[in-house]
Amino acid sequence: MKIKEIRAFEIRTDPKPKTQPRTPSRAQTIHMNRPMARYDRFPNGEGHVSFAPWKRPAVLVTAEDGTQGFGMSLYGAPVTAIINEHLGPNLTGENVMATEKLWDMMVRLCSAFSPTGVTSYAISALDVALWDLKGKLLGRPVYELLGGPQKDKIFCYASGFDQEWYMELGFKATKLFSPWGPEHGLEGLNKLEELVASTRETIGDNVELMLDGWTAYDPEYTVRLAERMRPYNLKWLEDYIQPEDLLGYESIRQRLPWQTLATGEHW
Repeated sequence: MKIKEIRAFEIRTDPKPKTQPRTPSRAQTIHMNRPMARYDRFPNGEGHVSFAPWKRPAVLVTAEDGTQGFGMSLYGAPVTAIINEHLGPNLTGENVMATEKLWDMMVRLCSAFSPTGVTSYAISALDVALWDLKGKLLGRPVYELLGGPQKDKIFCYASGFDQEWYMELGFKATKLFSPWGPEHGLEGLNKLEELVASTRETIGDNVELMLDGWTAYDPEYTVRLAERMRPYNLKWLEDYIQPEDLLGYESIRQRLPWQTLATGEHW
C-alpha cells in the first residue's frame, strides 16, 4: 500500500475549562517569565511564539485505498508550509508501512536547514499521522504497534498558578511556572522564593511540587535559585536555560548534583 496524498492545513484548538475554580484565579495576575522578558518591550511574555497568530498544523496522509491517518503539532503556518511544499511531495508514493524509513527520509530531506526547531514539528505531525494510518490499516491501536501497554496508570500533575483548585480536583502533584528571572535581580529571586514557599504551604508536604523556568534563566541564576529552593523539596527543576546552551547544562549538572533536572522538550 502506497501513500496517495499528504495534505497539511491549519486548525484552531482553543480548549476552555468546563469547570471554573471556586477560588480566585491567579493566572490572570501572574505572568510567566519568558526568554524575551530581559528586554523592556516585553515585560509580560509578549513576543513569545504563543502570541503569534498561528493556529495548529494538522496533516492527513491518505493511502491508495482511501484510508487516512491524522496528526498535528504546533506552529501552524511555517510547519504546514514545510509539509506541503517539501516533505509531502517527497514522501508521496512511498510504502505507508515503512514508518522507520519514512522518518529517516524526513530527517535527511531537511538536513540542509536542520531537522530540529520548527522542522521537527513538521516531522512530528507527519510521523504521528503515519503511525495513525498504519494502525488503521492493521486494525490495531498504535500503542500495540509500539510494544503494547507498559503500565496500568500514569502519574499526572497540574501546571499553573491555581494550586488551591488543583488540590480540590485531587491532583497529587503540581508545577509552577516562574514569573521572575535573572533580569529581575535579587528582588525577583526573593519574590520567586516567596511564591514557592506559599505554594508549598498551600499544598502541604504530601504533594509533589515542581518549578519550570521556561528556558529564561542563565546558569548562575539557576544555581542560586536551586539553592534557595532546597527547603521546599522540589521534585524537579525544569527547562531553566536555552536549549542550545549545552555547556550551560554541563555546568549546572556539575554544580547541582543533588537536584533532579528535567529538560529536552525545546531541543
